[in-house]
Amino acid sequence: MSVAPGKCDDRQLDSLSHLLGLGVAGLIVSTGDLASELLLPFSERVPIIRAGRPEPDALIPAVSFDAEHAGKALAEAVVKAGHTKIAVVRTCPEVSFPEYTRAQATIAEIRKQGLEPFIVDVKFDSGEAYVVPLIKSGAITAVMCPTDLRQLHYLRVCQDEGISVPSHVSVTGCDGALPGFDIMGLTTYSWPVRKLATGAVASILELIDAYGEVEKPTPWVQRKYQGQLVPGRTLSPPNES
Repeated sequence: MSVAPGKCDDRQLDSLSHLLGLGVAGLIVSTGDLASELLLPFSERVPIIRAGRPEPDALIPAVSFDAEHAGKALAEAVVKAGHTKIAVVRTCPEVSFPEYTRAQATIAEIRKQGLEPFIVDVKFDSGEAYVVPLIKSGAITAVMCPTDLRQLHYLRVCQDEGISVPSHVSVTGCDGALPGFDIMGLTTYSWPVRKLATGAVASILELIDAYGEVEKPTPWVQRKYQGQLVPGRTLSPPNES
């Protein structure tokens, strides 16, 4: 099951109930904003695996992207470029747990480098009303976003505000899933989507095969897939002259 961002829990749960009513043997759930606790009743009826959303409490079997590696790689690139005044856009976990996890990993790595980032907590906006004045005042020289869509939003905002990227501010994103992101020159981290999809299908088949079999131990799946940093034209050394 995959749903559009922002859908309410009730509608997502209704979709799950409908699928169970069709007699499916297992479910791959790829929505990032549905709490794991809400999936537990369904996992008692059929095997379930989450795809793309980290499961820190290991309540549900999951294959996900390695947010810690992404945050570390992106933060290292920004700091290595010379930035010390960095804003990190952090989506609240209720809206998108994957985005929240990526932002947390980025913040942790920046702090590990001995710096303290400006943390911009957001829900459905991107926090530009707070961030743009910081850019114009020189208080920050880099904005790190948890998705490439949010990065594109900041590029548009900067263009409208007469702020040059990357001359006045650098901007990074994460996921590398937008068509043409390489042509656009986005600085991002590319997820191995095909590898995760293959792993999710293999894992649910494994769970289905062992489900209800006394002699077969049910495997507990918690796998993470690393991607790679994609350098782009939106990141350069800070211009603080």
